[in-house]
Amino acid sequence: MRLYLIRHAESENNAKPPYERVCDPSLTPVGRLQAEHLAQWMKSLHLDTLITSPFLRTLQTTRAVLQARPQPIHVWHD
Repeated sequence: MRLYLIRHAESENNAKPPYERVCDPSLTPVGRLQAEHLAQWMKSLHLDTLITSPFLRTLQTTRAVLQARPQPIHVWHD
């Protein structure tokens, strides 16, 4: 078994100073590009399960992966 832990792509909070950050930011244009590159790389992997958190930035990252490689996804809230 192999376990891949992947952090979300660049969010708006990653690109802002701490005093301008928001609770649940979306991806930046750079982050969307990172997610697309991640999706292309993940096409070569054999995956049994894809799990993500419910945060907007992680869902947007996961959406890019699913567009390149459709499969079931589990959203874990814990």
